[in-house]
Formats: sequence, structure tokens, C-alpha cells
Amino acid sequence: MAELTGLVGTIGAGTAFYTGLLLVLGRHRKTVRLLGGAFFFIFAAILLLFTRFLLDRYISLPHLAFVHLPIVMLAGPAIYFFLRFVAEPNFRLKPVYLLHLLLALAVTLYMSDIYSISAESKRQMLAHSQPLPEYVIPSLRVVFLITYTAPLVYFLLSVRYLRPFFSRLTANEFSFLRAMRVFLLICAVATAMMIATLIGGDWMNVKVLALSAYSLAVVLAFVALARNQHFPELLVRDARRYDRLKGRSETKVQQLERLIVGERLFAAENLRIADLAQRLGLRPDQLSQLINDNFGMNFNRYVNRLRIEEAKRRLADDQPLSILRIAYECGFATKSAFNAAFKLETGQTPTGFAKNRGLSGIREKKRPES
Repeated sequence: MAELTGLVGTIGAGTAFYTGLLLVLGRHRKTVRLLGGAFFFIFAAILLLFTRFLLDRYISLPHLAFVHLPIVMLAGPAIYFFLRFVAEPNFRLKPVYLLHLLLALAVTLYMSDIYSISAESKRQMLAHSQPLPEYVIPSLRVVFLITYTAPLVYFLLSVRYLRPFFSRLTANEFSFLRAMRVFLLICAVATAMMIATLIGGDWMNVKVLALSAYSLAVVLAFVALARNQHFPELLVRDARRYDRLKGRSETKVQQLERLIVGERLFAAENLRIADLAQRLGLRPDQLSQLINDNFGMNFNRYVNRLRIEEAKRRLADDQPLSILRIAYECGFATKSAFNAAFKLETGQTPTGFAKNRGLSGIREKKRPES
């Protein structure tokens, strides 16, 4: 059992460390890489410390028994802001976000007295030959509960935060975020197991199961990152391929604009990224990356923006066309979809936009029957 536990923990820690190394040594989007690398390095340290605890309860390295607490608390903010950077191209860190580190700092200060005692005293405490005073035990248990509850909250917040993105993205976009959502859920379950052992008792089998879940999650994250095509610049080995695509981007962007704007493909109601990519000689994921790099948005948002610009031009025309007809001729399948996209881009409804320009002749009509 000990050999298997050590193997599982070593695989998980090694994979986490290698993933962090790939991110840190990659090129482009420095802040994203540093945050991602920091999280996976923290995760590697947690898995190593956790494995050490399961093997000998820190008897050989007693200082590690309490050092891991602030490290665990840093994992939550690291993964949360890493995913925000990946999901939001325009996201920027602000000084106020440093408040997320206050809890880890508070735990470190609270444990400072224990950090200062000798290794032999800590070893005796861990072996229960020199137990802690009764008044210390309840507060220490609370600290441990807070330490493991904090990352659980961040894992769940990150899952909830990522949910709205999936309703707006195609199947080939943000595949890494989809895998990271599964990663977060597995980590949340494993962390809940750890909290259960703190409340219910020293259930060693549950802790081993939690370690296995953490290791499985980090292997999944590594595979998702290695296969990820939406952000290949995050990987060292993909940097050359990314640069080749960037070198071709100007020509491809011109071809894209000629097709989608010059030939008015944006107005096609059933326009698909796969069809457009085929005409450009690219894979769908390459076209998605090209649009994101050059326009800072995904394919659906890019097409909708072109449609809204055309709709605004028609709404500003002196001829009183119906809003419904404008919506259909600009490529929207329903009036509600047109209204939602228009408000997202302009901050107002099509009717409000027309009224602000004094076009009282705009009419609301039903779709003409074919």
C-alpha cells in the first residue's frame, strides 16, 4: 500500500511540476503563463507534502507538517485568476486582487509560534508523545478546516465562473477550459474528502483516495494542455507552430475579410466556422485562433459584430425598413437573437438605436411568408 501511495503521489507531483515548467518556459501571454505555472508548481508541492504525510506522517521532516498550510491556501487564487486570464482576453490584474492573499497571510502569522519550535518538539507532537495543550487543539483544527475549505470555495467559484462561456463557444473553442472544468470538479471532490477526514477522524483510506483523485486531475489537466489548440502558445513545443501561424496571419486575415465581408458571408444564417475554415485552407481550431489573436474575440462574437455593424447601417438609412426584416437579412435566425446581440454590442435595443437617430418610420413586422 505504501509503495502504491508513493507511486501515485510521485506521478501526480511530477506531472504537475512538468506542466508548470511548460507554462513558465513557453512564449507569448506572459501573465497567463506565470499564473498557470505558479498554480501547477503549488499543486506539485501540495502533492509531494501530502504523499510525505501519508508515508510517514512527516516524522522524518517534521517542519513540513505545518508549512503546507499557506501553500494549500495559495492554490485557490492561483487557479481562479489563471482561468480568468485564459477565458477573458482583456482581463487585467488590479491591486485590489491582492486581498485574496490575506487569508494565507493570516494563517501564516497564526502558525508562526509553531513554526519557531524545534524539529524534535514537532516530531514528538506528530508522534503524540508530546501532545498539544488542550486549549490549542480546537483553534488548530479550525485553522486546518479553513485551510482546506478556502481552495474548495475557489474551485467551485471557478467552475461557476466558467459556465457562461460554454453557451457562447463552438465545440472546438476553449477545449482546455472544458477540461479544466472537469479538473476543478475532481479537485473539489478530493478536497471535500480531506475536509471530511478533519471532521470525522483519521481515515487513511479516504486520504489515499483523495491523493489519487488529485493525481488523476493533474494528469487530465496536462493532457488537455498538451492537446490544446486554442492556446498553443502556452506550450514550448508549440511555439514554432504558433509563430508560423502568426507569420501567415496577415495574409489569412485579408482572405478572411474578403470572404466574410466582401462576399457578405456574415449574412448567411447557417454560417459555420468549419465551412469558412475549409475555404481558407485552415482547420477550424486554427481559424478560431486566428480570429482570437487578431480581433480579440471568438468566431461567433466576430460574426455577430459584423452583422450588427450592417444592421446599424441599415437602421441609420432614411428608408423605413422593418427591424425584423433587417434582422433576417443580416443573418439572424430570430428577432430575439438579433436584439440580444445588438444590445451586447451597442448597449441599446435596435428600436432604441433607431429612435435616437430620429427614425420614427421604423416598423415592426412579422416575417414574410415564403
